[in-house]
Amino acid sequence: MFCALTVLLLTDVADPPFDGLDEAADAAGGEGRSFPLAVLATGLHYGGKFPWNIPLMLLVAAGALYARRHWTGVALVLASWALTSAVTVPLVKVVLDRERPLDQLVQEASASYPSGHTAFAAMMGVTVVAIVTRYRGWAVAAAVAFTAAMAWSRVYLGVHWLSDTVAGAAIGAGVPLVAWWLWLVIEERRGAMTRADR
Repeated sequence: MFCALTVLLLTDVADPPFDGLDEAADAAGGEGRSFPLAVLATGLHYGGKFPWNIPLMLLVAAGALYARRHWTGVALVLASWALTSAVTVPLVKVVLDRERPLDQLVQEASASYPSGHTAFAAMMGVTVVAIVTRYRGWAVAAAVAFTAAMAWSRVYLGVHWLSDTVAGAAIGAGVPLVAWWLWLVIEERRGAMTRADR
């Protein structure tokens, strides 16, 4: 999904094929604004923004260490964050330089595509799902809800197009999924080596 949206934007970043859907979502977000929802969306805005999101990352990293009793869980959290929020999202923003919607409730200076906040939420959600084994169903539900809420808040605040949030969720989920797969491969090989040494 992320690759498909990015390719379409590369062909015409100012007027992509899904521009009508983006405009409709932006208009709907602007018409349905209320004070309580604005407060909620603004809270999500700051909760997903560096450096305010550091406590959440530390909490998930601590949970990884507690759940797995090994530093590989912490490495999964940090690697996923670095590859998503510190590398991929900023790089794509610079390359495409897509303009944000005009009617913003909070100010953002960087380019619009993809949504870094939504990418962060999806990345945290998938990482938690990877770490939690006993209550994975609840973890999946929480991850989906957190990502959806963050995506909604970005459109509601007028700082992102809908397609920005879809792409952010895709890349935010994709990076830790690949990292998780690598982690499982490493764990399996480590287990095989341990069994072979016995």
